[in-house]
Amino acid sequence: MWGLAPGALGVILACILWGLDNNFTCRIAAKDPIPITLIKGLAAGSVTLAIAVAAGESMPSLSLIAGALLLGFVSYGLSIVLFIVSLRHLGAARTGAAFATAPFLGVIFAFFIFREAPGTLFFASIPLMILGAMLLLGEVHCPPAYPPPPHPYPPPSA
Repeated sequence: MWGLAPGALGVILACILWGLDNNFTCRIAAKDPIPITLIKGLAAGSVTLAIAVAAGESMPSLSLIAGALLLGFVSYGLSIVLFIVSLRHLGAARTGAAFATAPFLGVIFAFFIFREAPGTLFFASIPLMILGAMLLLGEVHCPPAYPPPPHPYPPPSA
């Protein structure tokens, strides 16, 4: 008899919610990505904080909070802004596929930083990642469904 472990169900649920989030965000991608990212970040941070409080975790030091906020700004905030701009130009499926290559880039960086060799599955998956990237790059994309937003600052009058 087989079954799904709770962790596997969590991964499946996370993938479904990530797909829904990508598609919902694609619908508003023509808007300014900074407020969208701010709202998404505050929502994600609030939910995470609520889970930590419910689990009985203690509050970290202010210096650790400041470091986490800085790391979050760089790793989450900037990537979501770029993600939304990509959604605007590529669509949800192509953007999601392109951003899904990030773990492989992370393994490459980790190899150089920590001097740890990637495992066999990494090398086995490289041809699939290359094929996927080639298919994405070779695809002819229709123009964006949503017009680009007007520039927030009009050009100066002469």
